Amino acid sequence: MEDLDLIDAILDGDKKSFEILFCRYEKEISKYVYTNVKNIAETEDIVQEVFISVYNKLYTFKSGKKFRPWLYAIARNKTIDYLRKSKKTIFVDIDDRNIKITEQEYHPEDIAEFKETKAVIESFIKILSFKNREVLYLKYYNQDMTFSQLAEILNTSEGAVKRRYYSIYKKYIAYIKNNKSLGGDNSEV
Repeated sequence: MEDLDLIDAILDGDKKSFEILFCRYEKEISKYVYTNVKNIAETEDIVQEVFISVYNKLYTFKSGKKFRPWLYAIARNKTIDYLRKSKKTIFVDIDDRNIKITEQEYHPEDIAEFKETKAVIESFIKILSFKNREVLYLKYYNQDMTFSQLAEILNTSEGAVKRRYYSIYKKYIAYIKNNKSLGGDNSEV
């Protein structure tokens, strides 16, 4: 069943359809929130708030739009609200999703190179501003999302999202080239 069909059913009072929608997106939204707050209990609370808001505000969803960006916008707002209240800094880690290293497949040099590359990426992400980390995270975990959908989530223009995304890429290339000189500088990019 498509998201829009589920939404119509929910609006008609079918609670089972909401359970389906929740199960479809709960893990994805949890991953997004956890990446920002780094606490499992707080993540669970925020995700619960997200889906309560979705349920209560579903009538405001415009049927001509895609549901996923609308859901992410709610998750983003709830996460930002939490971070403002707790005044916590956001750090994003690159996970090892879809990457399985076994001794049989790779040589020790390959594993060491992977770990080194991962450490460089993580250190680069830590110096990014909140907005840049957010764009990078959303694009990384939602590669099928268009820049237009990302702009909708971030409440900005598509051009602004594209500029920010490609600016991050250029900064990363510069970071790699100048890793030693930037390594001691913790200012946000």
